[in-house]
Amino acid sequence: MKTFMDKIKLLQKLIQIPSISGHEEKLAKFILNYCLNNHLSAKIQKGNVIVQIKGNNKTRAIIFNAHMDTVSVGNKAKWKYPPFGENAGKIVDGKIYGLGASDDKAAIASMMSLAKSVSNPPCDVWFTFVCNEETDGSGAAHFLQWFKESIFFLTYKHIAVVIGEPTNLTNIELGHRGNAFVKLKSFGITGHSAKTYSSDDLAIDIMLKTLNKLRKEFALWKKKYKHKVLGEPNLNITGLHTLGESMNKLPDECWATLDIRTTPMLHANLNSLLDESISEYVEIIRMKGNTSPGFTEGDSSIVKICRKILPEVDLAVSLGSTDFSQFILAGIDTVVLGPGDEKVIHKENEHVKIANVEKAVDIYKRIVFLYSE
Repeated sequence: MKTFMDKIKLLQKLIQIPSISGHEEKLAKFILNYCLNNHLSAKIQKGNVIVQIKGNNKTRAIIFNAHMDTVSVGNKAKWKYPPFGENAGKIVDGKIYGLGASDDKAAIASMMSLAKSVSNPPCDVWFTFVCNEETDGSGAAHFLQWFKESIFFLTYKHIAVVIGEPTNLTNIELGHRGNAFVKLKSFGITGHSAKTYSSDDLAIDIMLKTLNKLRKEFALWKKKYKHKVLGEPNLNITGLHTLGESMNKLPDECWATLDIRTTPMLHANLNSLLDESISEYVEIIRMKGNTSPGFTEGDSSIVKICRKILPEVDLAVSLGSTDFSQFILAGIDTVVLGPGDEKVIHKENEHVKIANVEKAVDIYKRIVFLYSE
């Protein structure tokens, strides 16, 4: 019972420390000190906390990954319990409440508890607590850049990653679609809105025609670029605006923003497809933060191990994008399996079942020992 409560108190402390993207330093210092106080080999690397536990088999390694950053608090007035601060981490009906409880601090608590309890493992075990996952994925990118240049990467013959993103421990996620954030800009004439104009000369009309054309094109792309694991690509218009200087003045510029979720073939061809279909009507601006699609084959060893431990759970793909694809691009088989609940993340009153924290530690420990065989 004491060790269980230690895990819950650890999660409460993690929740109490605010760590909105770009401001993870205090949480990183807490995790580092926890690891060092428990005689673990840990260090700060480009804002991440990296822990290595050396095992008997030096040719195999399992990496547990979770992100320290959270989204913003949202409407603080809608929180029933404090999202962070000294009074956060309230436990009600077997759930612990707070910003990041499910995404991703329950996973951090489970992994920190595992690191503390594993000694002399059968293979090398790494823990990577990364920053900036919610924004640009630069934390995982910095770790992988360092890791691939290290002697460890060259020595290991087998590496696998378990990402602790929330699956409620009821799904094993094998991948996600990529995403491309695109901004479109149209140009037209300006003038008094009491006059009559050709729609071909008006920025808003040009944009609406362009978006309509793009939607028709994308309906064809959905079928053509459907993926056997990741399914169909998707397009949503997330913004449409002008300078809006006056109600009776026609704007000469109009912007639209798009969130395009891509499969591998669409991701590879998206730029040329957009150029061919709409570039004669609007300016296409590629925005930062795009993520490649990625997936792990169902017959990989890490998937088989997770299925052996959890034979009743489903294999799935994530709707959102995570650091998953960065590990896949590095040639490392990856799965997502975490104690949090994706249904309650990125909103007020985020919470996690406290029983899932203990359960995750047990699952992760079993993965370590099965992966070494």
